[in-house]
Amino acid sequence: MNPFTLTILLLLAPRSFVRRSVAHDVANEFASNKRLLASFPDKKLPPERLVEIEERAAKRVAKIRGALFGAFFYTATAVMMAVLSAMLLSAEFGRPTISVVYAIQIIAASVILIATLALLGWEIQSYGGSSLPEKANRWLFRSQYWVGTYLFVLAVSWDQSAI
Repeated sequence: MNPFTLTILLLLAPRSFVRRSVAHDVANEFASNKRLLASFPDKKLPPERLVEIEERAAKRVAKIRGALFGAFFYTATAVMMAVLSAMLLSAEFGRPTISVVYAIQIIAASVILIATLALLGWEIQSYGGSSLPEKANRWLFRSQYWVGTYLFVLAVSWDQSAI
């Protein structure tokens, strides 16, 4: 399966992606599960089992799409806020010195690095992945990335907006 095509289907035709996912997952399960193959030698699962697999795939696809579009929204707001801030700072203070630009960039890189290194995964994961510590971990990670992105764009756009 072509990763490019699958990515396009995931983003633009999620139902088609889910159908392919179900076929792929069922084929993999039959290839690796000898008991399943012995129970269903024709490699055809009962309809209710296929519905379960399809529902799980649809939920996963919805989560992936939600995360991607959420990330796009967070990034867009950080960029827009940084550009607006740069315009206001340029109007008030003019062009920043190179030292100020470097300082903002170093702080931005530091915030993003801290967010990356502090992110926890399996260490705090619960069965459903929705415990309060897990949510707080994601909130901290996303907010730090938002701040880091904001600062990077601020440094670049402030320097450019005074030209």
